[in-house]
Amino acid sequence: MDLEGFNKRQEDETVNLINEISVYPNPTKSGSILNLVGLEKGNYSFEMFDLNGRSVLPMNEVLLETNQSIRLELPLSLKSGLYIVKAQSDRSSKTFKVSIL
Repeated sequence: MDLEGFNKRQEDETVNLINEISVYPNPTKSGSILNLVGLEKGNYSFEMFDLNGRSVLPMNEVLLETNQSIRLELPLSLKSGLYIVKAQSDRSSKTFKVSIL
């Protein structure tokens, strides 16, 4: 059995699970709901940062039992600009740029 090939394939599949996530609406407004869709079953954490690296939305940890979407309520205090949402699963992470109008 080729364990090296098996491990590589398993890593690729794991990365693909989190790469399929999409975020909408984008751009959006402060106080609105940001939807993350395309999530597979697993443990996730989500956090939002401004471009200075300050957390503007505390980390939310979620265990998804089935394919679901996540709704993140954005704070009313967000100013117009560009923000980063970090989605992290047990084995992978991905960041998204979100524009607040």
